[in-house]
Amino acid sequence: MADPLNLVKPGDLISAELINAIIQLLNALATTSGGPNVVPNLFSRTLLDVKALLAQSGGNLQLALSMDASGLVVNLNDPKNNARPVIGQIPTPGTRVPDGTGIHLLIATIAGSTPTPPAKPTVSGFSPLTPNIGTEVQIIGENFDAVRANNTVTFDGTVAAPPSNASTRYSLFVVVPSVANPPAAGQQKTVTVVVTNPAGATSSQLIILGPTGTPLPAITPFSIANAPLGGELIINGQNFGSTLTNIRVFFDDQPRDGTSGTPIGVQPLGTSTLPGRLVVTIPTSLTGINLSGDSKIINIKVRVGTAMSPTQALEIYKP
Repeated sequence: MADPLNLVKPGDLISAELINAIIQLLNALATTSGGPNVVPNLFSRTLLDVKALLAQSGGNLQLALSMDASGLVVNLNDPKNNARPVIGQIPTPGTRVPDGTGIHLLIATIAGSTPTPPAKPTVSGFSPLTPNIGTEVQIIGENFDAVRANNTVTFDGTVAAPPSNASTRYSLFVVVPSVANPPAAGQQKTVTVVVTNPAGATSSQLIILGPTGTPLPAITPFSIANAPLGGELIINGQNFGSTLTNIRVFFDDQPRDGTSGTPIGVQPLGTSTLPGRLVVTIPTSLTGINLSGDSKIINIKVRVGTAMSPTQALEIYKP
């Protein structure tokens, strides 16, 4: 297969397919390289707050070229822009990156200006092409909403759990729900996938396979902006099963066994209500949150047996 990065010649028009290919390659590179820094969730923060938050990280992360919703470059050093809120970012929250990584922001337009109307979402493909019920599928396309929860995905009318925090404006990661008249194990069914957000709706056909075993657990995006170390956290979702002792909750793969380094996980409290509501105590030993006022974006996952959920990010702070 030809390298899509070598297909562009001077004067060529860049297609949506090529742009998606480039984005997928960049995402794959970011996933494999990783780094010691976790990108914080900057959405809805003012530019002034973002500067202060990144300064607390010791300067390991830096602001890079940023634009507003009208496509204009924003002068990050102009004090007049300090009160403008962030409405999108690259890399996405929770991404692990090396020192010196630049964070690109999408910033709200200045009051009174006329932003470009949002474009209707489009779907160009799926990965894998034939996912099983209860497993995660990547929906590839354009114009998905930067706020993940604003994208609603249905499979033949059955609403899927909200996209995971790996999602971007160009791809959504969702767990395939059990649709009406689902195919049995070893069988398949063609369903209509509809992606809806404030800009509109689009649909595409997808072949799904029957479940392979235990459905993948999924966490609903948190309704709170942050939570304290040592406090109780309610995790809503689906497919958590019926046995608390079979469930473990991971906070950035912490806490760990001091000798082997293997993630142990936290067992939910008895006040949990299965199969869709877990209550856990947030560990006080999370790294990087040491002093009063410190905070960090933590990726949270739920493991039921051997099935691990996609992550959802939450800011954890020390009171």
